[in-house]
Amino acid sequence: MLVSLRIVSILFDLFLGIIFFYRPLSQKEKSRRICIFTSLLLFFHALLTILFSGANLFLVGNLILSIAEYYFLGLYFGYAVQESSFWIFCQMSLTLLAGTILNQAVQLFSPLSIISENLIAMLFYLAVAFLLSLLVTLVLRQLFRAHQKLVYTVSKGTWLYQFIVPFLSICFAFTVSAIQGQVFEKDYLSFVSVLALIVLTFSSLYFTLYLSQQQQRYYQSILETEQLTFQLREMKQSKKDYRRIQRIQHDLKNQHVILLALLKENPEQAKSYLQSMTNSIENQTVCYSKNTTINFLLNQKLQDKIEDIQLEIDCFVPQRLEINPDILAVLLGNLLDNSLEACMRLSNKEDRVLILGIRYFQKKLFIAIENSFDENED
Repeated sequence: MLVSLRIVSILFDLFLGIIFFYRPLSQKEKSRRICIFTSLLLFFHALLTILFSGANLFLVGNLILSIAEYYFLGLYFGYAVQESSFWIFCQMSLTLLAGTILNQAVQLFSPLSIISENLIAMLFYLAVAFLLSLLVTLVLRQLFRAHQKLVYTVSKGTWLYQFIVPFLSICFAFTVSAIQGQVFEKDYLSFVSVLALIVLTFSSLYFTLYLSQQQQRYYQSILETEQLTFQLREMKQSKKDYRRIQRIQHDLKNQHVILLALLKENPEQAKSYLQSMTNSIENQTVCYSKNTTINFLLNQKLQDKIEDIQLEIDCFVPQRLEINPDILAVLLGNLLDNSLEACMRLSNKEDRVLILGIRYFQKKLFIAIENSFDENED
């Protein structure tokens, strides 16, 4: 009876592996060689179960052969070994842990030895165990499918640490299950399980540090993206300024020609014309702040908006700030862009108001910006 139940368990594990890795394949993609190897491995697994089911080492061999069968199933459905290793060990560890929890729950009411002697109780126990394994597999399948949509390169060191965590989880869950079944000596298994927990703790520490580094790189990439966006905007603004300077040069050239002609014919009229030219030239550069970055940015952003928006600028900062100019330019530039765009979407000029306050106090920069906007906007 025990041999039959174990063979059924092997076939059920094979069924779970097919569910986990299944995806439609064309006839050309299917490998007969892998299918033959999987069938031979399954036959050897069943033979081992028949011949050595009573031996203690059978449990270890059964676990190793189950993992090997999963690898072959992954290869059959087109998944590389490195791609499927982490998920195979996760599935095995979670399945073993679910079985361990089930054993612990059952022993609260009745010892496992009594349940194994009752056929109906044993069948009910196996049905619950299979159901838990199926639920674990289905959940991991969804996560595995979502993971396949992500395109990124995993370094060998990272892959190795990812591989170690579920592997040690298998060791821990296996030893606990063996202790519950009184298969091996408790002292030996306790040593293995504690050692696995120690390595898991260090692995957790490594992943914590690794994730911190990745988070820092992520924020750095966001900052670099923002800086690039800001630079592109400045390039567009520079092109506009260049075209405007070209127009001014063209107008000045024409005005100089007129001025030269007037100087020859009527000096008094030339003097009057020169005075009118001087009055028409307005210095549009405003000194908002002693800080070069802030002053340049405010002039660039607000130069063309003075007549369209009611501006109230209150800026009081020193010439030098302990802030990276690139970060300052990106931050203040994005704030101004968003506020100006919201104001310009208002059709009525009188409703467009932008109030900006900048203060530097105790090595901290405070920026307060208020702007009018359309409340009906999404």
